[in-house]
Amino acid sequence: MLGLVHCGSQRIRAICGDGGNRNDVVSDHWIRVIPTDPAFVPDSAAGRRACDLLQGYAPAGPSGSPARQVDVGHIAFIDAGSNFESMSCPWCGAAVDVEWWQMQMDHAARSEFRDLLTRTPCCDVTTSLNDLHYEWPQGFARWWLEVMNPLRSPLSQEQVTSIGDALGHPVRCIYVHY
Repeated sequence: MLGLVHCGSQRIRAICGDGGNRNDVVSDHWIRVIPTDPAFVPDSAAGRRACDLLQGYAPAGPSGSPARQVDVGHIAFIDAGSNFESMSCPWCGAAVDVEWWQMQMDHAARSEFRDLLTRTPCCDVTTSLNDLHYEWPQGFARWWLEVMNPLRSPLSQEQVTSIGDALGHPVRCIYVHY
């Protein structure tokens, strides 16, 4: 028996077997492939080619959903969910304080993430919130590809590059776990 449990904004699948004597909780994970330019949206043919490649590289498992294109119409932060660990300055490598980052995110949200520029607190260099080094990778995008609960992860660098080539734009992979 399969049921859905809502935990805040997260959806967790609970699998009950043995007549309800066993209760295992299973979470979902996604591979999201985002353009390195947050505002980039491919033409429809390039999007289909890239989506077909992702589906071939990482087909969805029985509890997943096949690769698809997502265009939310505005730039959004594409997080890694519970995979998020830390972030650091792309210039000097210093750890970035979460409170500082949250203030910068609030500021960027006022422009609907169209303006991601900020000055780093460590070395006072102008950079983009999109270019911070996130452990695990994260970023900003209006359009992306995703597959839920793929049979394999992660993608090889060669596969990531071929998806970017199909789009005509470089990409990064976000491995999401909720």
